[in-house]
Formats: sequence, C-alpha cells, structure tokens
Amino acid sequence: MCNKRIISAFLCIIMLTSFLMFDVNAQDNIVNYVDGGSVNIVQAEACVLMDAKTGLILYEKNPDERLYPASITKIMTTYLACVNSKSDELVTHSENAIHGVPWDSSLYGMQVGETCTMDAALHAIMMFSANEVCMAVAEHIDGNVQTFMNRVNNQLKQWGCTGTQFTNPHGYHDDNHYTTARDMATITYHAVQNEYFNKIWGCVYYDMPATNKSPAVTVSTHVMNLRKDSMYYDPNAKGAKTGFHDMAWNTLVTYGEKDGNRLIAVIMKDGGVDRAYNDSKKLLDYGFLHYKKTNVYDGKYAAQLDVTQSYDNKDFTIGTLNVSAPNSVDVTLPEFVKGENISVNADIPATIKAPVSVGDKIGKLDITCNGALVATADITAANEVKELSTSEIRIEKYKQAIKEIKFKPLIAVFVILLLLVLAIKVIRVVHRSKKRRKNKRKKKISRYSSYD
Repeated sequence: MCNKRIISAFLCIIMLTSFLMFDVNAQDNIVNYVDGGSVNIVQAEACVLMDAKTGLILYEKNPDERLYPASITKIMTTYLACVNSKSDELVTHSENAIHGVPWDSSLYGMQVGETCTMDAALHAIMMFSANEVCMAVAEHIDGNVQTFMNRVNNQLKQWGCTGTQFTNPHGYHDDNHYTTARDMATITYHAVQNEYFNKIWGCVYYDMPATNKSPAVTVSTHVMNLRKDSMYYDPNAKGAKTGFHDMAWNTLVTYGEKDGNRLIAVIMKDGGVDRAYNDSKKLLDYGFLHYKKTNVYDGKYAAQLDVTQSYDNKDFTIGTLNVSAPNSVDVTLPEFVKGENISVNADIPATIKAPVSVGDKIGKLDITCNGALVATADITAANEVKELSTSEIRIEKYKQAIKEIKFKPLIAVFVILLLLVLAIKVIRVVHRSKKRRKNKRKKKISRYSSYD
C-alpha cells in the first residue's frame, strides 16, 4: 500500500513537471523564417541566427527578451577599439583598471603600470576574456570608463539596439547591464564588417609581445569551438566569444562561414558549456543548409547618355550613347529571400566625354538585399562615339551657335508682338476716352444754343 502511494506520488510529480515544461515551451516566441515554422531547435532561452551579409534573420527564439550578456559584451568593446584606435598604440593599465574589477573576474594578469600594444590588448580581451584589459582600453580611448560607456550606448542607439544598455566594458554582472539576442546579433553584424575585428576574434594562437613587466609568450584562445584540439571544434566557426556568470548562464556568439555564405549565431542563457557550443553548431549547420542561388538582376537595364567633347573651354554635345548591363546576376542568399528584399540602383554619370568604344565601362549597378550590397554589375557602352576632329568640332560649335541665334529672334518676335498688343490696347483706351470727352462737349453746346 505504501509502495503504491509512493509510485502514485512519483507519477504525479512527473506529470506536473512535464506539464510545466510544456507550458514554458509554449510561451517561447519562435519564428523560423526559412520554412515559416516554429519548431524549437535549441535548448537556450533565446537565440538569433542572422545572415552576416544582409542582416536578414533566418531563425529566432525569444529574440527580444532582456537577458544578461556576460562577456559577449566584449564584442562591442573590441569593435569600438578597432575603429577608434591604431593597433600599435600603447595601452597602460592604471590602478583603476587593475583593481577596479571584482576579484572573481576573468583576467589576463596584467599589472599596474604595465603597457602593451592595442593589438595585444584586444587579443587578450577576446582570447582570455580579460576584464582588466577592457578597463584599460576604455580609459585609453576616452580617458575614463564612464565616457567610454557613453560612447558605447550612443552607438547602440544609432544601431537601433533599443533592448540593450551596457554599464561596463566587460560584462561582469550588473542588474542594469542587459541586452537581447536580436541586439547582440545586430552588434555582431556591424562588428564583422570590420576586417581587423574578424582577425582578432578568429585568432587561435597569438604571440604576445614582451611588455615593460612581462616577457613575450605565445598564447592560445579559451574559445573552444575555434580550436581543432577541442571536442567543441566547429570547422565553420571563424570567430567567437563566450560568456558566463550565474545570472547570465552560458552565452555564446559565433561567426561562421561556408561556401561563401556567412552567418551569426547568438546563444543566450543556455544551461552549460556543452549546450551552448552544441546549440551554436546546430544553428549554423541549419542555416548553411538553407541557402540557394537567387537571380537578383535580369540583365534588362538600359539608358541613354549625352556624349560631349571640349573645345575652346566649352563642352559640346556630339552624340548619344546607349548603355546597358546585359548580364544577369545570381547571388547565393537565404532561400526565403523574395523580390521585395532586392533593390537595383544605377550609378552612372549625367554625361560622358568622347571618345567611347563599345564595351567601355560607364558605371555600375548596385544590387542590395535588405539594404546591404550583395552584388554589382558593370554598365557598359553599347555603341561607339568617336572624338571629332578640330574642323568637325568647329562645325558643331557653329551649328549650336546658329541654333541659339535662331532661338533668340523668336524671343524678340514674341516680345515685339506682346508690346504691339499692349500698344493697341493703350491706343484704344485713349481713343475711347477722347471720344467720350468730345461727345460731352457737343451735348453742352446743344443745350446752350436752345436758349437763343
């Protein structure tokens, strides 16, 4: 009897747990833009899979939920350092940089007064998640950490990251330091457009130069999906940053490349290192399966330009040039991309100087997807326009002068006719006025004569 009660209670607990788990998953906001479905493919609380060329999102789960980023904050710090400093600048670690971070922070081991290059500092940040170096870099760029954080948050606003606020450059927990998976994808999207940033966060081994307090040393990254000797190695991962603290759980941002396609996978609040790396690889592998060649331009662009030639410090139109971009263009994009995502804009001059030969490049078509440039096509000349000889250009000059002369008399005739019409009207008015005065005088004379 006792055993039956225990078994019943145990079954009730299992059923209740299953119900609660189902209820939590039912509340997840999942959108798969590839197939329109809502199947959960990761265990993390939130994620975003973004195309790194266009910024288009392929898959998202709770993308706008506010969560703690932990050390993936350093993506923003490193990017801003890349665009606001030079790699050979010297960064000195102040008392505040070394002792202004909590004792249980992730550190590289810099000392007060230690000076290293900016390049070494940024590698220490991304490979070792060095909090004290983040502080030193912030102070180097803006004089103090608070001013640097103002720079960070202003940039976030410009990018439209409305769900993010950073209070420090390293990501150590602060209740007011938060972000979303969508915002982290946006931050990373901008960061990976910078070649220097990509070089840093994709680095596996680095020769750390000697400093005024430490000898030279070769170091290896702590980010395991970049390392071939790790069980978490992902051959498609070209850059990554991990994060962890008790409130954030495990966070991970990975940048992957395969067959010329580029993806950003953001994982937030995952339950363990294993899950974070596995979820990241799942997202990237899924995304790379869903690219296809898409025709982004059909080869039908055509236009006409005036061709000019200079003579006697003046440009004369000597012909018309037909231009076109005859070749269609295919680009590999996420397979759900539609025509409304594609824009084609011509970049050509208003006129062009002679001589022009068939096939000469005149301009280009910029082909964008979601506002990002994905391809270009040359606009070329379809006919020839030769440069005129000196005598021919003189004749052209006289022809255009005659046209101008012919045009000027027309204006003169129009003005004369207008003046004649006005003159006739004035004469008529004056004539009528005189006639009325004459009639009045006649009437007065006739009245006086009747009294005689």
